[in-house]
Amino acid sequence: MLIPIELQLSSIFKNKKILIVGVGNVLRADDGVGPYIISCFKEKKVGFDLLDTGTTPENFTEDIIKLKPEIIIIIDAAYMNKKPGEICFFNGDSIPETSISTHNISMRVISGLWKNLTNAEINFIGIEPENTNWEEDISQIVKKSADKLISLFLISAGTCLAP
Repeated sequence: MLIPIELQLSSIFKNKKILIVGVGNVLRADDGVGPYIISCFKEKKVGFDLLDTGTTPENFTEDIIKLKPEIIIIIDAAYMNKKPGEICFFNGDSIPETSISTHNISMRVISGLWKNLTNAEINFIGIEPENTNWEEDISQIVKKSADKLISLFLISAGTCLAP
């Protein structure tokens, strides 16, 4: 049974130290959705740590260890054979091998490494891209999904939506 992302998020934000990691290439349209979401969070006062790893999430392993998160949520554009803009939540070992290959190591491998080094619970949120061509603008459908996800995070964390 597929559990709505709203319920998934509300169960995560229960007195835990959370790190949200945005992955992707901002020069490849919708692949920049992870960094876009992190940049939007930075404009607000949030109760969780943020990290934009761009296309090299493996290079931020030491930073992640130092933050000592209990839960890591990775956000990336991912080809999942869904409609553009569709958001899918995966936890633990169910993290798919799918992603947009602008980073060298699969998210499954990276998440396994981070889990072993931090003992954190690992979650992955994939957003189906519409366009990953070489351009800087995220498509409207993916941006709308990203903005919805930002609101869901802030509500789940009990954070005010005002900047």
